[in-house]
Amino acid sequence: MVNRPNVNEINDYLVIGMRPSEAGEAVTIGSSQEIGANRQTLSGGNPGDPFVSPITPNINPPYPAPSSPNLRSVFFPDPSDPTNPNVNRWLWDSNEQAHFLPDANLLFRGVDWTGNVAVTSPTGTYSLQDINVFADIGFATTWNQAADDVENSYYFDENSLSGVLMSDASPDPARGWVAPFDHTQLLSDLRDWREFIRNLPRDAFFDSGDPANPRDVINRNSIATVAGGKLIYDVAGMDINNDGFVVIDIQYDGTDFEVNNSDWIITNSDPEEEEKLVIFRIRGEANMNMSNSSIMVGDGLECPDGLSVMFVKAHPEEEFTSLSGSSDQVFDANNLVINGIGFWDLNTIGDAETDEDFGPPTDPDVYINVDFPTTDFVDRNQQDNYTEISISNAQGCGQFISPFVEMQNVRFIRCAPCPEVVEDPAIDLEKFVSPDGGTTFFDADTPPGPNIPEGIDPVFRYVVTNTGNVPLENITLTDDVLGPITIPSTTLDPGESFAVEITGTWAEGQQVNIAIVTGDYEDITVTDEDPAHYVGVVEPAPAIDLEKFVSPDGGTTFFDADTPPGPDIPVGTDPVFRFIVTNTGNVPLENITLTDDVLGPITIPTTTLDPGESFTVDVTGTWAEGQQVNTATVTGEYEDITVTDEDPAHYVGVVEPAPAIDLEKFVSPDGGTTFFDADTPPGPNIPEGTDPVFRFIVTNTGNVPLENTTLTDDVLGPITIPTTTLDPGESFTVDVTGTWAEGQQVNTATVTGEYEDITVSDEDPAHYVGVVPSLEVEKLVSVDGGETFEPAPSSPGPTLPEGVTVQFQFIVTNTGPVPITNITIEDSELGIVGVIPVLQPGESQTFIASP
Repeated sequence: MVNRPNVNEINDYLVIGMRPSEAGEAVTIGSSQEIGANRQTLSGGNPGDPFVSPITPNINPPYPAPSSPNLRSVFFPDPSDPTNPNVNRWLWDSNEQAHFLPDANLLFRGVDWTGNVAVTSPTGTYSLQDINVFADIGFATTWNQAADDVENSYYFDENSLSGVLMSDASPDPARGWVAPFDHTQLLSDLRDWREFIRNLPRDAFFDSGDPANPRDVINRNSIATVAGGKLIYDVAGMDINNDGFVVIDIQYDGTDFEVNNSDWIITNSDPEEEEKLVIFRIRGEANMNMSNSSIMVGDGLECPDGLSVMFVKAHPEEEFTSLSGSSDQVFDANNLVINGIGFWDLNTIGDAETDEDFGPPTDPDVYINVDFPTTDFVDRNQQDNYTEISISNAQGCGQFISPFVEMQNVRFIRCAPCPEVVEDPAIDLEKFVSPDGGTTFFDADTPPGPNIPEGIDPVFRYVVTNTGNVPLENITLTDDVLGPITIPSTTLDPGESFAVEITGTWAEGQQVNIAIVTGDYEDITVTDEDPAHYVGVVEPAPAIDLEKFVSPDGGTTFFDADTPPGPDIPVGTDPVFRFIVTNTGNVPLENITLTDDVLGPITIPTTTLDPGESFTVDVTGTWAEGQQVNTATVTGEYEDITVTDEDPAHYVGVVEPAPAIDLEKFVSPDGGTTFFDADTPPGPNIPEGTDPVFRFIVTNTGNVPLENTTLTDDVLGPITIPTTTLDPGESFTVDVTGTWAEGQQVNTATVTGEYEDITVSDEDPAHYVGVVPSLEVEKLVSVDGGETFEPAPSSPGPTLPEGVTVQFQFIVTNTGPVPITNITIEDSELGIVGVIPVLQPGESQTFIASP
């Protein structure tokens, strides 16, 4: 393989024109054209509106062609005419892709929006008429007055569906004109390519003879008769110099090279061969003329979506066939379809600073050697003395480079050379250092690098990348301080990388580690190295640490219970807390304090600690039931800096299962208004006629839930209860009315409940006395005005003197054992004599009444 010149700048352009305005325009494009639009159907629209709806599929049957302007009539006359050599040259595959010929690649295989045009001369100009330009740049000109004549032409920015009218007033990138544009690199690359092409060794040639082997000859008059008008030119095995190029010199003495009425496919049938770039060098005074033909790329060539075949005029003896009357059209085409084809006219490259002075007459880029190798030169600033490319009625994918490019009625997109892939093994090593344990990294190629305080070891990160275009193997990584580094892979594909992190050992002062990576490609070893710097500093870094522990067994065993629940501590055992305070900094601490949010301030053995020093304190707390947490806080001071730390300790205060139940029984003598806890006799008196009401209150007084609870009474029998389960502390109440009985009474109730296999019970009595109430009424009479009263239980009683009002006395006495309420005294003659609200046992009340 031969290293070729750079094509990056060249690849930006479909057309490159180089002559100065003193000799005429550099680029002329006109007459209803499109450049840069990658669509498989020709537009039936007008300039500025190529996306008419519907888009007319001009290359797809049925015939006849739609109305003009379009290009179809150029290539598709009436198919019924058997003399038409272009009939049925289009084939459509199952994916509705258009193939121009069965052995050719897809038509329009290039990249869309590539209608860029370069005008390189400091005074170069261009003209446009009735065209649509689809491009990401548009027209890139060195001169900001390059637009000579622009009429009815539209610019479509990349991926835009609506065009803007192009102007010749002033440069405007939004309207497809960029100026001033620096083409220095482009011209330099073209000059390199010219010399490169001139010096390539020849692999084959065509001449005006007619050898029998058509692989080496194209008969300019009989192509149409070869294989029915289609010639497949196979370059398999023709790269006799094994340089990646098939170079064919076309040497016709005194006449031009003609391609007429022909379909020419250039291909490579050997799938084992490396893909080739085919270069046809038009030598001598011959030009190349094409009419009513196609030149297409087949398979096996170099650039699948770019330029695979180049026709080139590049040698200094190949200037003109005529020096009077007109310029020399080195490439002239009418009615042409191309795909993957370039036409490069490199005899004159406008790379001087001015058009008036290109250089000395001995420079073949400046003056025309009329009769090479004599010394008769003609000034190239004369229009007639510039070579040119003239294309009309053509379409396809190609590239056109000349001092002057003229196009009429064309539709092209760019097919440009593919960049050469040169085997270029390379490896890159980037080494970083972290001062904070791997959180932050620095690319410390130069000193001093980050400061790393004492106590923190540096972490080094190594990032190894294959920066070449070939795979690498046998990769090794070493460090001049750390030694060989273990890596995850010893092979890397292009662009692939790996990262390794290694912790080193801190050292005081300015430090540097240099790492070296190596990798192999075939017999080539590539390497890279990278240093990392840091400064190991001893800076004041005060810090304090508190660790709090809890013991569930009086101080025998301790737990670092930072998170709940922590250990279980049974009731009756107080927790013991252990506090360990450590100076974890590198400077001494003073004024140390230790507090606990439950225990309060903790007495400590010292208030100062040197670096690394610690003390321990044990404190006994007070047991509490359930989930518990104590958080301790320690503080210390270094100069004006206060450092602190805190640590919690959790435990669960647990109680052993202690099921228990309680029953309280009460009795009410007044129907449930008042209750008495009559555990002992006699209890309240309950008069005859009032039934006792008993209240039972059952409570779970244990620390575990109870179930299967029952309640019975030795007099009342089983008692219906609202629930048979009780949680700790839970209770229920039941009221039951009994049956009154006279005399001293007692009822005993019993409650039971269960926890697992344990049954608990309780009982409680209630006493009362059932009593019978009694009243005594004594009625007396007075016939002396109330002075005296005497009983008169029988007739006739005392005599009432005339004029004296009789009076009766009623004495009411409670002769029973209980109070009597709401007593009414009523006489058969006198009616109601009085009312007594309550009369206690043995109490009497007297009433006097008269008729």
